[in-house]
Amino acid sequence: MSEQEKIIQLWKENGVANIDYEFDCGGDSMNETNLNILDKEGELIECKEIEDYFENKIYDNVEFYVNSDGHYMGERGNVYVYLEEDEEEPYFSYSKTSMEEYNEREDFDVMIELSDEEIEYISLYVNNINTGWGDDMNFNYGTDFIKTDRHEELEKSIDEKLTNFYNDYEPELLGEESGADMSLNTNEDENVITIEGNKLKVTLYYESYVYKEGE
Repeated sequence: MSEQEKIIQLWKENGVANIDYEFDCGGDSMNETNLNILDKEGELIECKEIEDYFENKIYDNVEFYVNSDGHYMGERGNVYVYLEEDEEEPYFSYSKTSMEEYNEREDFDVMIELSDEEIEYISLYVNNINTGWGDDMNFNYGTDFIKTDRHEELEKSIDEKLTNFYNDYEPELLGEESGADMSLNTNEDENVITIEGNKLKVTLYYESYVYKEGE
């Protein structure tokens, strides 16, 4: 009697309906897994021989995507195992259902109103303003100049207005907000700040978790 034939015999003797293998993988490894042997009522069955057999066979018959790359984070779901007896030779079928998790960077362009003096200060001296989550606002200058007390006051005022807008803004994200890695930039890819009247163009960046049905 082959090993599979022995497991089929134990399967029938124990009244097994199916196996539900719960898994969570990502970060380049399998994380939590749980193999449940179930009867027709969904009650758990204890059988070490069956458990040991399928702990290995599931990996021979199902592909798991464990390698994360910063964008793809991992997947979680279930593998269902059934005994199929429609054919001349009985066999075990394996089907996987899962949700894959992705880390998406979403950006939103907004116009923030400033005073005439603040706009003039930015136009004359500043070529970029940026900050990351929890960081101070960075002012990068496009020319050399002597910063006066009034300039310091203007920067503080601009900082407060951008920070308050940034903290209060509620983006419509594709996924769930990660709560980290948020950032603000006036011109990430260009050297020119965009100003329209008294409004400064700012791009807000958010990282979110997006879930998709796995393959």
